[in-house]
Amino acid sequence: MATIVIQGVTYDVTTQPCEIAAALKVIRTMRAMGQQILETEFRSPVSQKRIKLKDVALSELNDEIAYYDAACSTKSGSGRNRYAKRMRYC
Repeated sequence: MATIVIQGVTYDVTTQPCEIAAALKVIRTMRAMGQQILETEFRSPVSQKRIKLKDVALSELNDEIAYYDAACSTKSGSGRNRYAKRMRYC
């Protein structure tokens, strides 16, 4: 069982992707507002590297949020968010 600790709260990667995405969105908002973030580090299953939330680039944080949002939608069964559109002219 892989776990991630974010701001002192432990999350299970396989069963709580929605909660992880929500916690990472809070971290992103806190960083944008310039608030203090606890020194938190976790190993990402996406990129297999350690990420320090205090020093991470916002693009990497957005990638992690997108990954956990996709895992959340898969887990909840909501499916894809976007569909390819086709146009046919006769």
